[in-house]
Amino acid sequence: MRAFGNPCVLKVGHGLDLAGLLQALGRESAVLAGFLIPDLRGLDAAAAYEPGTLRITAVDPVAGTDRLRLEYRFEWSAQHGCSDWSCRDTECQSDTFRYLGDAVIFERSPHPEERTTREEF
Repeated sequence: MRAFGNPCVLKVGHGLDLAGLLQALGRESAVLAGFLIPDLRGLDAAAAYEPGTLRITAVDPVAGTDRLRLEYRFEWSAQHGCSDWSCRDTECQSDTFRYLGDAVIFERSPHPEERTTREEF
């Protein structure tokens, strides 16, 4: 059921409505995390995604296109042991994808390593 890369193609099943897509993508959130979570160093040099916290919150059509918008949230944390400082926060983001046949397709720029929170937050 998983194929991963750029683009990220994920088989979810034929003929799903928006609620069905929301459920299917929610079940695959662990797979999607590796693709959707950006480089968090723009928030803090020690920032890291908290595994298992990605939650798919909505799937909606994007007017005038063949794309759908995925809204999601995740938690991140940063700890600086020497200064005894730490923080934890939740970020909400969205991304677009296409639903073709039995698969959803998320596409990224050719240089995903350049995708950082500096551009996104």
